[in-house]
Amino acid sequence: MATIKEVAELANVSVPTVYKVFDENYTTTDEIRKRVLKASKELDYRPRKNRKTYRDGKTVAIIYNEFINSFNNYITRGVSNELERYGYRLVVLHDDEIIAQDDKNVKQIQAMGADALIFTPVSDEKQEAILELAEKKFPMIQLFQTAYSNIDTIQFNDELGTYLATSYLLKNGHRKIMLASRTDRSELIRKPGYYRAFEEMGLVVDKRYLYTLNYVNSVKQMVKEKILKEKPTAIIAVSEAMCATVILALRELHLSIPGDVSLISYDDYPWMEAFGITAVSHPFSKVSSIISRLIVDQLTKSSSDEWIPSSFMIDPSLKVRDSVKMI
Repeated sequence: MATIKEVAELANVSVPTVYKVFDENYTTTDEIRKRVLKASKELDYRPRKNRKTYRDGKTVAIIYNEFINSFNNYITRGVSNELERYGYRLVVLHDDEIIAQDDKNVKQIQAMGADALIFTPVSDEKQEAILELAEKKFPMIQLFQTAYSNIDTIQFNDELGTYLATSYLLKNGHRKIMLASRTDRSELIRKPGYYRAFEEMGLVVDKRYLYTLNYVNSVKQMVKEKILKEKPTAIIAVSEAMCATVILALRELHLSIPGDVSLISYDDYPWMEAFGITAVSHPFSKVSSIISRLIVDQLTKSSSDEWIPSSFMIDPSLKVRDSVKMI
């Protein structure tokens, strides 16, 4: 039987594109879809989703860096619902970004007899426990970053999200745009998008507005002090928690949104829509579908099938609401 890589080569597309053609949650151009379907027919390729080999009582484990996180919760709910359709249950663990705890989690999922693992790499440093599982061809997906080249990867295009948010603010006349990040890594990923938006308009970035919190002191107080010192006209908050902190800080400073300061948040949740907050939005349902398909594909593949790791970059969109003022 033909492999998905052979279909991709014959159709002159990437492996992820072939997945998208056979995934009802994704759309592709008619021309690409015809090429993939034609190549599939010529090679007699059948997507693994049609193989009825799923067994009851199977378990997939997912390890996050953070336990209390709305983004992770949305992904978990979506993946859990998708996996239930195939007879798999989802077990959730977290490591608080501690490598030692992550190693314990990996040992625990092996002890419980889990059949697959979805995880967020703690750092770029490779862990022996993960390497051993990869060597055994244990079904795995890494989220948010590519720490292991031989494991399927799902990433979110945070650079594009920051570019969309920054460009929108610049087009509305803002120049003093604060990018409020949680960690150095968070800023590092998003900063190129921020710079690109300024460069496209022939503007120079003022680095004072690239603000990374260190969590040593009161986060809200740090944000308040930064706002008072630099007087931004707009703020991009890189997470739900940061967005809530910025809103509280502005309220205590008696500054209104968007009257005094415009605001864009990363990740879109119902409460943001209710309060009219413009947000960088991710397609959670599509992400959940891709994660589940990749895992089930690995779980049901024949031992003789060639396995080529896939990498998906998920693009966000900007949900424009009422929190940005034109100046």
